[in-house]
Parts: sequence; structure tokens; C-alpha cells
Amino acid sequence: MFEMIVNPTSGESIMTNDIDEQETYDDFVIIDNYTQEAIISIIGLGEYGKKIVGQIKSNKIEGLGYKESIDEIETSDMLLLVASLDEMNGRLEEIYDVVNNTNLSYLYVRTDTNIDYCSNEYLLEMQKYFDLVIPIPQTPITEESIYWSIRGIVELVTTNGLICIDFADVSYVTKGMAIGATAYGSANQSVDDRATVATEQALRSLYSTGINVIKAKGFLVTIFGGMDMSIGEFDDAGTAVREVLHDDASVVVGTIIDPDIDRFYVAITATGVC
Repeated sequence: MFEMIVNPTSGESIMTNDIDEQETYDDFVIIDNYTQEAIISIIGLGEYGKKIVGQIKSNKIEGLGYKESIDEIETSDMLLLVASLDEMNGRLEEIYDVVNNTNLSYLYVRTDTNIDYCSNEYLLEMQKYFDLVIPIPQTPITEESIYWSIRGIVELVTTNGLICIDFADVSYVTKGMAIGATAYGSANQSVDDRATVATEQALRSLYSTGINVIKAKGFLVTIFGGMDMSIGEFDDAGTAVREVLHDDASVVVGTIIDPDIDRFYVAITATGVC
């Protein structure tokens, strides 16, 4: 079994199949190649939220539980909520108890494209309730990014891949991280440098959200590929991301193998950008 050890300071990764080496790297994050059971729930609030969650449900994400109302959620390890900024207005108190009893909570919220994400009073208020608030500018591309971001977060925890991560690793780069941003890129399966192409496309899309991702404290990178995905491509994607990070940023990279996937995809969620 391979391990990936990611240095939170430099972003350097070390591939090893020697579990005993974990003791040598006390200041590294160990990413284990196993899955775990976790209760992960998603709910859409209002017209926009229900539309997006309906689209996600039609594509089926393994390990994700769909809820029709806040009242249906008794307890979750992870809660994903999708809504527009208007639809969240006045509802924070309503969802407080549910969010407060969840280990990890993410809000994907559609916003106007011309607001300052780091100073908007409504987004600042939402940060008090959720571990990560991801503003979604009003474009079709960013809406599709919600799907790849959520699929990546959920299936990294619930499925096995070439390199997998667990719930604690996702928490490491997302919990209490305030404002985030998400984007994805893709490449034709037959392209030789598809991992680099897809990652660089995802980074360009991330910049186009209007959020200053250069300041991000963490990056969660999910690589989606077929049965022919290699360790080398995993390293290519990680290298492309690390080239744009500042020295103190933490990077967690995992893979999802899907034999039916039509392209090579990379989803990136930047956290702690404000």
C-alpha cells in the first residue's frame, strides 16, 4: 500500500510503501489509502439550491445522502448545503443546530459577480456558521464546478482510488477555513500530458472566479481518471498546483478511479482565501 506524505510547509510529497517511515516525518500529514464510513448529507435551499442538488443527484455520487429539508438531518459527519445568497438571508438561525452538530459543514452559495467576497457582510456572517463558504459566481461553468467539487470531497472519503484520503485529511484543509473557491479542468484521455493540462485549466478557472486564490491556506485536489491512471500523473497534477502556491499553503491530493469516465478531470478547492 502506498502512502502520500504532504509537507504543510513546502508542499513536498513523498511516496512510500513503508508504513514505518511515518515515524520519520512527524511534521507531515499522512494520507492513508483506505476508505471509511461517514454520514455525508446534502441539501438544497430555495429554488437555486434545489435545482443544483437535483442535477447532482441525477449524476449519482457514491456515499452521498440527499435530504429534502433541514428537519430530515439528525446528525452528519459532513453537511453540504447549496443555496443562493438571497435564499440564505434570514435562515442562519434555522440551520444553526444542524450545522453545530456536524463535524464538517460546507456552504456553496451563489453570489453576484461584483461583490467583494472577503468583506461582504452576509458572507462574513455565514463564516460564523460554516467551516467553509464557497461563493459561486453566476456562470454555468462555476455551477458545474459545484458538482466536481462535491463529488471529489465525498468520494475521496467513501471510495478507494490510486491514492485516497480520509475524513481527517479533508478536514485538515477545510475546517474553519472561512472563504474558499472551487473550479475544475479536463483533458482528453488520449493526451500524453493530460494531468498537467487538466490541472492548469482548473487553476485558470479558479483565478477567473474573482477570488484571490494566491492567498489560500489550503488546496484540496481531486484527480478523476480511468483504470490507466498512473502515479506519475498524480505527481504531475500535484507539481502543477504547488508551482502557484505560497510556501505556507497545505496541499492534499487524492484520486478517484472511474472506469466509465469520458475525460481526465481535476477538481481544485482552495480554502482560507480571506
